[in-house]
Amino acid sequence: MGCTAGPRAAKWQQVKKRFRDLFQGAGGPFSSVAPDALVAAVKDSIADIEGVRGFSGDADAVNECGFGKLFIQLMSLCTVEEPSGIVQYFQERPNVASPVMTMLLDIPWVSMAQSGWPFFAILSQLSYQKVRLLEGMLNLEAVDGLANEAIAAYFEVMSNAQKSGDMLAMATASQMFLRNAPVGSPYGTLTAMATTTAVTMDIQERLKGITGLQEGLRQAMTTASELDIALTIRWPLWGFLHVAVDVFAD
Repeated sequence: MGCTAGPRAAKWQQVKKRFRDLFQGAGGPFSSVAPDALVAAVKDSIADIEGVRGFSGDADAVNECGFGKLFIQLMSLCTVEEPSGIVQYFQERPNVASPVMTMLLDIPWVSMAQSGWPFFAILSQLSYQKVRLLEGMLNLEAVDGLANEAIAAYFEVMSNAQKSGDMLAMATASQMFLRNAPVGSPYGTLTAMATTTAVTMDIQERLKGITGLQEGLRQAMTTASELDIALTIRWPLWGFLHVAVDVFAD
């Protein structure tokens, strides 16, 4: 998964570092990366791998770094500007949906983190892009599952705190929400779980939380259409999943 072996390993590590660097700094995975930075990262990464024939039909290239190729594809999707090209992307492309679902539901997330690829941070950018493009076309409140006042109030606190970068407010609100989590928004509950997992300093508690989160996601998302929906939520779930697991990155 880490793409650390093979004749093109050095180039794949270069691509991986370029992707990771996008999410450094104050905003991290909780704000949209500048479009020109995303486009440049994708173009430069494609050029790097094309320069060593990493996308060729040669046997060694075909079998090398499937993870890296998929992540370049996902990063490319973050630069799409046409709503029609992103709204049902995974439903329409089972060959892409299948490996993404496998990584989300079947591969242990700590193993994923140890590969060094910022999988969840990339998904957070894809989510921001989908929300931006589809706002006004979809009922985002329904997508977010804002089914009652308690869920809506928690969502508002999280949204305002995310804009100001107030992690303490998000953690406090999440802990309170989980004390009596209302039914109606699985992604609200998963966000609260991810937030509390991301801020814990106890490694065993973090590992336990990550396991619970993956099991919760298995229950909430079983199809490619549900994956498309999960990547259209405004909850900061994907950003907190990145923070929760990335401490185990090599």
